[in-house]
Amino acid sequence: MTQAMREGSDARIAVLDVGKTNVKLSAVCEDGTILETVSIANGVMDGPPWRHHDLAGTGTG
Repeated sequence: MTQAMREGSDARIAVLDVGKTNVKLSAVCEDGTILETVSIANGVMDGPPWRHHDLAGTGTG
């Protein structure tokens, strides 16, 4: 833990969760309180060449 965190700063942590059905990004306080979460569907394409996430469908590709 850094000096600033020990002195009660407004430290935030970003958590990226890439799952089979959704991609979620959460902003979390040092104490574990979730400040905000955004989520989008994480579709899967059968191929070719193999099963893969549909990045174009998430608006990131």
